[in-house]
Amino acid sequence: MLFHSLHDLQSWKLRLALALKPINFESRIVDLSVPETNDEYRSFVKSGVLPALFIDGVCLPGSHAAMAYLEEMKYKGLALKPLLPRKIEERNEVRLLCAFL
Repeated sequence: MLFHSLHDLQSWKLRLALALKPINFESRIVDLSVPETNDEYRSFVKSGVLPALFIDGVCLPGSHAAMAYLEEMKYKGLALKPLLPRKIEERNEVRLLCAFL
């Protein structure tokens, strides 16, 4: 389950990472401007950080933490496409770009 916003860059990055893997997820759109609609989200994510990914019983608030988890996990025995390149120099470039965005 992914709690996310449609207009948030961090949510966009995590949705892209999930699509590249590819991992299916249940989408829960959160509109922080309408507090009364966010009770479910707040019950799961005490910190209030968006996006927040729940996968395999693990709560991962924030796009960078979730993407790092996705990169290292084995998803239901499947060989998933890596998000990062093999060469350390190229991985560093990807990380710099992610930090910039």
